[in-house]
Amino acid sequence: MITESLKRQFGSAMTTNPSDYHRLDVLWLQDEQSKPIGFYKEHLSQREQQLLLLLLPVWKPYPVPETVSEKQWKEWLFQDPTHPVSAPTHESVRFVHFSLSESIDTYTDFHEAWQNQLPGLHTMIWMDALNGVVIDRVDDETSEFSHFIQAIATDFYVDLTLLIGSTRTIEQARSTFTWEQACFRAALPHVNKQHIFKEHEAIPYYLIQFIPESENTYIQAQVLTDEILQDTDMMKSISSYLHHHMNLSSAAKSLHMHRNSLQYRIDKFIEKTGIDIKQFQHAAYMHFVLLLQDR
Repeated sequence: MITESLKRQFGSAMTTNPSDYHRLDVLWLQDEQSKPIGFYKEHLSQREQQLLLLLLPVWKPYPVPETVSEKQWKEWLFQDPTHPVSAPTHESVRFVHFSLSESIDTYTDFHEAWQNQLPGLHTMIWMDALNGVVIDRVDDETSEFSHFIQAIATDFYVDLTLLIGSTRTIEQARSTFTWEQACFRAALPHVNKQHIFKEHEAIPYYLIQFIPESENTYIQAQVLTDEILQDTDMMKSISSYLHHHMNLSSAAKSLHMHRNSLQYRIDKFIEKTGIDIKQFQHAAYMHFVLLLQDR
């Protein structure tokens, strides 16, 4: 309500352009949805600026690269192909891409939380107020991120989604970064089901973007008939079974049901569709169909 009123009053003096985030002649405030809203100071009187500060809290722009390492990595990752720059390291690296559900106030604390999660971490680059990447030079496959996500939610009141990239040589790293970013963007709309993606888990979300709508409709119609779709318990059971890597006991536990009951639903699904999801190839196809349905 306040934001709409401000747009009517200061429309030409307002901006939401991210390229203006670090301009000193723009007063950045936070609207009712915690989104940044800027006002060009030259179009406002001192009294108007003071009134705006009383109405809305100040919004802090995301950090720009400050350390030598951060500057080198950002310049290298986003370099102009016509002006190539040298790689910041000769070591292999892994990218951990992250996305926040809302902007945060204390970026320093957020960085410290990452340092506790990945000891030795010294390079974090923000692409905007919600998205960034951590450059990890330690191939530590044992890092546990599920508890880290829970800790961030508790301490910062935001949801954190991650894509854990693959370790690559520095010669492969820049193209890998671009590829993983594209897959991560495609997977983000599905975060209600999964908050941590490995690279290979996000790739299907990227690929299904390019399937034409007509083919999408046709593929789904071959399996997801009205009878199947109306049986919500069966659909939930099949989805859980696939999500738990066809592990009957694990899926049954997640659904709070006996494994024999889940087995009955799976057999019923196989009988109705002819898709034997107990076999890998059939299960992979069904996983693909469910992704299309969720697109």
